[in-house]
Amino acid sequence: MSTGPNPPWMLEWQEAIAAEIRARMAKKRLGDDDIAPRMGVTQTYFNRRKNGHTAFKVQELLKVCDIMDVDYTEVVAAAKASMTNPCLSHSADTVAECLSEWCLRGYQYAAERYGQRPRLDGTLLSA
Repeated sequence: MSTGPNPPWMLEWQEAIAAEIRARMAKKRLGDDDIAPRMGVTQTYFNRRKNGHTAFKVQELLKVCDIMDVDYTEVVAAAKASMTNPCLSHSADTVAECLSEWCLRGYQYAAERYGQRPRLDGTLLSA
């Protein structure tokens, strides 16, 4: 088992899951003191996960979702959706007309990284 730092993709997931948990807790007006005891952990232990400092274990995420009465698949799907780059809402043709070469390379990287996103009208849009 590796003891080195987490790869960037893992940190991205860790932060996205934590942000989704925080958002759902706020929506339901739940605090650390409501969830940690029901999980059987200290508030500090839960707080480190909720704030994205430490990744949730799968079992912990399932328990938190159960306590909040939300489907964990919705939490994971919302976290994944939040990981797409919201800045890439224009077509590649429009962007190519107005961006410098350096910016265009960044846009192309993001398009490769995030794939295609559906537009509101149902058509597919790169990145």
